[in-house]
Amino acid sequence: MTEKTKLKVLFVSAEASPFAKVGGLADVAGSLPGALRRVGVDARLVLPCYHGIADKAPSPIRDGLSGLKASLGEETISLCVKSTMLGDTPVSLIDIPYYFDRDKIYGYPDDPHRFAAFCMAVIAWLKASDWTPDVIHCNDWQTALLPALLKTVYHEDQAFRDTATVFSIHNLAYQGVVDSGMLDVFGLPWSEFTHHKLEFFGNLNIMKGGILHADRVCTVSPTYAREILTEEYGEGLHGFLQAHAHKLSGIVNGIESAVFDPATDPHICAQFSADTINARQENKRALLVESGLQVRDPDMAAPLIGMVARLTDQKGFDILIPALDVILRRNARLVLLGDGDREIKAALTNAAKQSGGKMAVHLGFDEALARRIYAGSDMFLMPSRFEPCGLGQMIAMRYGAAPIVRATGGLADTVKPFDPATLLGNGFVFHEYTTPALYGAVFQAMDLFHNNRNAWHTLIGIIMKQDVSWDVSAAAYAQLYRDAAAAHLQAD
Repeated sequence: MTEKTKLKVLFVSAEASPFAKVGGLADVAGSLPGALRRVGVDARLVLPCYHGIADKAPSPIRDGLSGLKASLGEETISLCVKSTMLGDTPVSLIDIPYYFDRDKIYGYPDDPHRFAAFCMAVIAWLKASDWTPDVIHCNDWQTALLPALLKTVYHEDQAFRDTATVFSIHNLAYQGVVDSGMLDVFGLPWSEFTHHKLEFFGNLNIMKGGILHADRVCTVSPTYAREILTEEYGEGLHGFLQAHAHKLSGIVNGIESAVFDPATDPHICAQFSADTINARQENKRALLVESGLQVRDPDMAAPLIGMVARLTDQKGFDILIPALDVILRRNARLVLLGDGDREIKAALTNAAKQSGGKMAVHLGFDEALARRIYAGSDMFLMPSRFEPCGLGQMIAMRYGAAPIVRATGGLADTVKPFDPATLLGNGFVFHEYTTPALYGAVFQAMDLFHNNRNAWHTLIGIIMKQDVSWDVSAAAYAQLYRDAAAAHLQAD
């Protein structure tokens, strides 16, 4: 590859929107390759061919290479590769029915086998393909086996001699820790089973393989890249990550501005822009009605706080639930959408029943309702214990809902405290992970909402005009790939 040659990048992911989605990784995988193509990178995407994927594909799915074989321990895997398009991004679907023709993406006892088979299949497909990437970008533990295989088993393979790898950590809490005997299944040499390599408290840690063997390691925000080097956020890998910090960096995610656009969004009651902010009131009224809350003048005048989140302690519910009574007694309204932990669901549902019509909880996930919460809320709350990047705060700003966040990970990188005197900043921030710190930030937002309407309207204009698109991040990723390619050549 030379400076004038178009960089070729294969983005490998276990999920990608709209084909298959569980979390934020799907949004990244569904958006970043297209943004990379806009900055001149020949980016392509590969993911497993899950059950029902044809119904979600935006373009027809065509048959591609067939009759391919891959080995997984003593098992020989037969596979074919289908192809489709996501906008102008070529997408390949690894079809192994035994492992992926299932109802769910994750959550099976044989998940390590399933995603190892996916990684083996990617290698077999690339060896049979007439397109060879300069960089393979792997994401989370499900694809961490690829850098490990390429640096060990396939180190002398001419097909990958000039191919570098990048490994992204989207959430360090999930590392793919399995029994050490899986080394034989994965085909990795037992020399990899040491404390400085893939061994982890007597088990095998798949994510360590990606961190160890990738030419560059990336997280989804600069602050999270620093946080995971500490014992508090390192999930048992902080020392290992410190040893590889020289190749670690963080790039904040973006959102698809054309998709998340209140001026054209068909899911909301009244479309609006930064120049027609008053139209947001119709969305607030509609959201209150949809949520079963009152829409009298006092209700419309009260600040409406929205939340769209997985119901886990990571998202701050252990400090939010004790704060609910205090916040609602200040006459705020709260509308929440999410699913997850049974105890959190019960606590939130009970709080809504006791709120006197000031709080509504929608259990499950509904993309259209999520958009209406962004468009109808005055404020958007994300009190996360940790947040590698977070997309909710960026979508909220795009829709004119002022973010209230804890200063962690990507939330700290994207939301700065708003100062009504200087009109600098774009939201409300608290630092200590405590209930008083949380409702203190909420009260700060409510005070500005009630007592300084001019500054409030200025804040909403600022956040709606902020560029939270993928464009800046895509350019940073393109440079990361060049750095990875250069490091790979130097290593050889």
